[in-house]
Amino acid sequence: LLLVSIGLMSGGVCWGIVREPAVMARVDLGNESVVGALEVWKLYVVSRYGDVGGGVEWYNPYEDKMTEDVYDIWLPKGSSAMSDVYTVVLSAEPSEDYVVVRTLWYSRIEGDLYPATLAITRTYVEVVSGGVFRLCNPVVMSTHGMKRRSVGGLSYVLGKDYKLNYAAAERMIGYCDSLSALYDVEDVRECTFVIAGSKDELALLCGIEYYASPPIGLAYPRSRLLLSSLGNEWYPHEMAHIVFRQYSGTHSFLFEGLAVYVGGSIRDSYKELIQKAGRELRQRDVKPDLKEIMGNPVSESLLYYAIAGLVIHGIYDAHGASGVKKIMTEVNSSSTVEEIIYVIDKKYDRADYSLSSSWYSTLLMYADKYSNQ
Repeated sequence: LLLVSIGLMSGGVCWGIVREPAVMARVDLGNESVVGALEVWKLYVVSRYGDVGGGVEWYNPYEDKMTEDVYDIWLPKGSSAMSDVYTVVLSAEPSEDYVVVRTLWYSRIEGDLYPATLAITRTYVEVVSGGVFRLCNPVVMSTHGMKRRSVGGLSYVLGKDYKLNYAAAERMIGYCDSLSALYDVEDVRECTFVIAGSKDELALLCGIEYYASPPIGLAYPRSRLLLSSLGNEWYPHEMAHIVFRQYSGTHSFLFEGLAVYVGGSIRDSYKELIQKAGRELRQRDVKPDLKEIMGNPVSESLLYYAIAGLVIHGIYDAHGASGVKKIMTEVNSSSTVEEIIYVIDKKYDRADYSLSSSWYSTLLMYADKYSNQ
């Protein structure tokens, strides 16, 4: 809390439509490399998380493979999401050819006495000749020099004491191949699979020194990058995102639903997740509203994922793999809940009932069916 207070007093905040990060007093603004790195970082924060479009792209100083912005999954995007979110640069330390910028992200909520810390990020800015500064992908920087083992199209990145289980890795390859064949999508010829021992270790590999609620696994489909904190070679849900990477632009409800249907969720299979969701529904006094669930993927995560998987299940039963692929192209990340429900019902195309109106009874039916198997 003291840290936040000092950051607020240090100035450097633009109180207009777009806020630049404040800068702590310990940052050496007399160092040209630090100043140049801060300018690039401020431009990134303002353009990616404020009102201005475009922005600074991520650069990979070693290989041009990872194209996605790693922070996109972690931090809120856009001016509406960022209206109560602030940033303070805690330190900017030159290190060989890089400046390491540490930034505090926090929110201020009306009525709360103290700010809430969201994250502390570690960002590498490469100092290029001619006074050019470039942002680096934190995963590339964090995993550079780590042990790697290749199995089929998967390149596993491991801690120094971890020994790869080749049988489990082959099982992962077989899973990818079976999905590619069943749904007739491009094979996964190349994928980086990072195995972390904990959620905090996974976060650190993504340049996140602290996060309020770190995820168990992450997938960056276009970059063919998967990070797992489960400590093993098997993660079918996140790998499904890589297999179906060409549909990553669809709405998250359907994209997650497909990964749930074919890969379960974390340690639960699809059937086990449906059973859990059935128990959750029966414990509620009132039938929840589908639109409310679809609009709240965090607070309603269990039902959100289970119902999304159930929708894909229904589409697959009605129209097969081609029907599932087709529906993925008919909505996008900006589609409204109402638009998604309309497309689902239209594609399901059953005369007796629609998926949107029958999801409740259908989920309970499958929950009972799977419990008796």
